[in-house]
Amino acid sequence: MSENMLHAEQPQSIVKVLETERTFCRLFTLEDFERLYALHSTPEVGSITIDGIQNETQALETLNHFILHQAQYGYSQWMVYEKASGEFMGRAGFEFRQIDTTIPPQMEIRYAFFPAFWGKGYATELAMACMQWAFQMVNPEMIVATADPKNFASHRILEKIGMRYVKDIPYKDVLDVFYTVTRADFHARLGQNAPE
Repeated sequence: MSENMLHAEQPQSIVKVLETERTFCRLFTLEDFERLYALHSTPEVGSITIDGIQNETQALETLNHFILHQAQYGYSQWMVYEKASGEFMGRAGFEFRQIDTTIPPQMEIRYAFFPAFWGKGYATELAMACMQWAFQMVNPEMIVATADPKNFASHRILEKIGMRYVKDIPYKDVLDVFYTVTRADFHARLGQNAPE
């Protein structure tokens, strides 16, 4: 990814969907193809995400999916930027889909960052903010997550934000780990009463 793409200046009118102490999120647009392709074609990223290492065609399909998902559900994967540097860090947000066929489709939390931002607490910080946003703005009964069985760092993040391991679950001919948290359990963890 070029230095200009990493440090691309954001328009003053940009709408921040979500903000944390060190990061902020905005919606994807078609103009963001090169950024998403750079992320999804990075081997270290693709090897541990459900999207895999993507070519240009696959990355464009994914971008279109994110944009359409936002229009349909009011949430999706969002672009993530580091406040201090203005760098594009990766993506985070939610997807509504059926992972476990024994329960109805659910909001799934997902995230992926360039390796330069691994191990610095960004994923935990942002994942917690995403969960708080979802339970406040969408108020689902449950949020779910999947992760590569060998991606122990992601397992720890999911546990830090209040999710619990349920079982291994098949996806694309491999087994992923499946985590869930109910609205009541999440608010109990924060010492809050869950909204009705």
